[in-house]
Order: sequence, then C-alpha cells, then structure tokens
Amino acid sequence: MNSTLIKCIITYYNLNCTTPHLSYTHGLVVQGVLLFFIISTILGNMLVIASIIYFKQLQSHTNSLTLSLAAADLLVGLVVMPFSMMRTVHSCWFYGKLFCKLHCSLDYIFSTVSILHLSCVAFDRYVAICDPLHYTSRVTNNTMAFMLILCWTCPLVYFAPFLLSWNIIGIEEMVQSRICADTCAIVKNVWFAYVDTCCAFITPMAIMITTYVKIYRVARRQARQVSAASVALQLNRDERQNQWALMKREHNATKTLGIIMGGFLFFWLPNFVASLIDPVNDFQTDPLVWNIVVWLGYINSTINPLLYASFNRPFRKAFKIMFSLEITHLSTRNKDLD
Repeated sequence: MNSTLIKCIITYYNLNCTTPHLSYTHGLVVQGVLLFFIISTILGNMLVIASIIYFKQLQSHTNSLTLSLAAADLLVGLVVMPFSMMRTVHSCWFYGKLFCKLHCSLDYIFSTVSILHLSCVAFDRYVAICDPLHYTSRVTNNTMAFMLILCWTCPLVYFAPFLLSWNIIGIEEMVQSRICADTCAIVKNVWFAYVDTCCAFITPMAIMITTYVKIYRVARRQARQVSAASVALQLNRDERQNQWALMKREHNATKTLGIIMGGFLFFWLPNFVASLIDPVNDFQTDPLVWNIVVWLGYINSTINPLLYASFNRPFRKAFKIMFSLEITHLSTRNKDLD
C-alpha cells in the first residue's frame, strides 16, 4: 500500500497504531520478501496435496497424515500469513478487533494442528519400524481417521481464550497503557504462555524425540539383522534386494518425517522461548524480535514441501512428473516412484 493511503486509512478509521518501524522503501522490500514466502507456501503445499491425490503409490496411511499436514500449512499461507504481512510491514491492523482475535486464534490453531500431526506421524513410524508385523492391525483406517479428527479438533480450544480475552487476564491495565489498541499484538499472561508452551510444544516434542530415538535404534538393529540373515541363509541377489528395498523405503519415510520434525523444532523453538521469556521480562520484548520469531514459525509451513522434495525420493520424482508433460498421460498415476 502507498504510505499516503495508509495514513488516510489510519486517520479515517481513527486507528490507534504504533509508528511504522520501516521506511517506505524498506517496507516495500520486506513486503516483497514476505509475499514470496506466502506464494511459496501456497504453491508448495498445493503441490504436495496434488501429488498425493494423483499418484496411487503415494496414497498410504502415512501420507494421509502428510496430506492433512500440507492442508494445515496451506491454510497458514492462505488465511494467516497475508494479514500478518500487512501487520508486520505497517505496524497496524486494518481489519477490526473481532477479526484480530479470530486471526490470532487461527494462527495458534494451525500451528498446533501441525505439531499434533507430527506426533501422529511419530506413532505411525514407530509401529511401522518397531512392530511391522502388527502394523496393519494397529494402524487401521479407523485409527487413522481418529488421529486426523484429533489433530483438527483439539486445537479449536484456542478460540475461547482469544475471543474472550482470557490471554490477558490480570494484565489488562498493562495492555491498555502500553500496547497500541489497533496493532493486533498478541500478548499472553504468564499462565496462558506456560500452559500453551507445555501442552502445544514441550510435551509433544518430548514424546516425538523419545519416539524417534527408539525408532533409530530399532532401525539400525534391523539393518544388521537383515544383513546377517542374508549371509547366513545365502539368499539370492533378488531376494536380498527386495528385502533391502522394502526396509529402505520404510526407513527413508521415517528419515524424511524425522527431518520435518527437526525443521518444526528449529523454526518454532524461538517463538515458544520468546513466549516464555516475555512475561518474565515484563512484556518488554522488542517488536522486531516478535516479528522475526513469528515469521520463522510461518516459514516452517513454507519449508515442508522443500524437505519432501529434498529427502524423499517418491515425492521428488512425483514433483518432477507434475512439472513435466508426463502428467498428461493417465498411465503416470500408476508410475513407480521408487
């Protein structure tokens, strides 16, 4: 937006905003960069969704979670990031106080949806690697449906705290005196910040890290056992290759999703650390720091499709086909992506 137009909007609607932290030129640059991340988030996650829907080989239990996770990341790009971009660039919220609360709710809901998906993925990979003989009986369609419903419904509890302003109970005077009313700044009192961090980050992450450590140990033991069995039983070359290919496929899927979990930890950890420190620091965290940690969290939704393309061969091959003329042939739906 033109700076003159912004001033007119602020004056016309009598908005109480902070002075913009960026000059007009710097604002254009930042807006261009953030717009790039928004477009990349939307297109990248649409590509993941389209690939899973189109290619039959990608239609597995694990990838139903991947599809749902990509849908959550897509909603971050469509619903959350564009409005946050305007708030970041102009240090003002132009969309009303009710939508501010709704936007904050959706922001927290979709990020929590992502971490719950990763927890379910950890469970899926744990059964696939540690108890493969009972995988089909333990991870059924009903089990998967239950996990997906859980991922999308539990985070809805964030609607009440933001819409009813529970997040600022006990600090109302501080918010009124120090926070400009129309900047849509997310402020959390101590109990909200600690409960949110514990339930939405620390506990799930502890479970996922513990699970993936166990998976890694079992995977290494299985690799040694398969190698030893191949020698002891003198399996022919084709049989050895088939065993290794099956095990490698499961382990590669686990590795990719482990890397995605690591990416989530890397991009969201600063946000949760800032949330914990801010109440202790008397809510003195610099707005620039908040913008950085918030956008790091959003960029996690951008980076996930790139991680699939880099570390998962079936997805990498599917993406190449989606960008080529091969996609016009219906036979590519059944193409071997390994």
